Amino acid sequence: MNNRIELDWSSRINRVLVEYFNLDQLTSERREELLVKLITLIDQGLAIRICEELSDKDADEFEAILDTAEGVHSASYQQFIRSKFPNFLAMVVEEIVLIKTCLEYPLIDR
Repeated sequence: MNNRIELDWSSRINRVLVEYFNLDQLTSERREELLVKLITLIDQGLAIRICEELSDKDADEFEAILDTAEGVHSASYQQFIRSKFPNFLAMVVEEIVLIKTCLEYPLIDR
C-alpha cells in the first residue's frame, strides 16, 4: 500500500465515506450534510492524535500551517503530514472505523 497523500485526498476520503456509511442511498443534500459531520469527527480525532505525537516545535509549525488561509488544503499541510506521519492514510482509516464502531455500538467510549 502506498501511504502517499494525494493532492486531492479529501475527495478520495469522501468516496470512501459515502460507500462505507451507505450514504449513496440518501438525497444529495442529506449526504453532504452527513459528510460534513463525519469529516468534522475525523478531523477532530486526527487533530488529537497528531498533537499528542508532535514535539512542541513541530506542534508550533503545525499550528502555523493550520492558521493560514488554505489550512488543511495547503501543500504545506500535506508536506508536513507526509513527513511526520507516513502512515497518515492508515490513521484516517482507523478514525473512520472507530466512528462507525461508535455509531453501531453507542455504549463504547471513543
